[in-house]
Amino acid sequence: MGDPASLAGVDPASARVRRFLVAAAVICVLGALLRVFVYAANLSLWLDEALLSLNLIRRGPRELLDPLWWDQGAPPLFLLAERSAVQILGEGEWALRLLPLLAGLASLPLFAVLARRVLGSGPFALFAIALFALSVPLARYAAEVKQYGLDV
Repeated sequence: MGDPASLAGVDPASARVRRFLVAAAVICVLGALLRVFVYAANLSLWLDEALLSLNLIRRGPRELLDPLWWDQGAPPLFLLAERSAVQILGEGEWALRLLPLLAGLASLPLFAVLARRVLGSGPFALFAIALFALSVPLARYAAEVKQYGLDV
């Protein structure tokens, strides 16, 4: 007997790659759902988030490039992007956390591509993708008013 895929006239290597891509996509969707779930939980701001948020709300774009109040720090582009979100979407926690969520969602397929390039289309790559996608700390970073979600 042979491989069922080869008997059906399908190249076994391409069938294996297709199975890998489907599995990776399912894992990425689960990771996206986890991140959206944490975002939708709308957890209270913790102290550093609140202090950074006050800087974002009360200071203008130029002032965000100066040392921040209350010993806060973040990369300038992150601060300016967050300030833009506040100006466009309002001062609520949903708007403040949107940029990290979008970065967290974008990181999923990017990591899957990286894992496939480094580890191939096998179980080790799927395991790495699952560890990344289902990591609770990474999901939490994707729902915080801090730059950590973009650092990923």
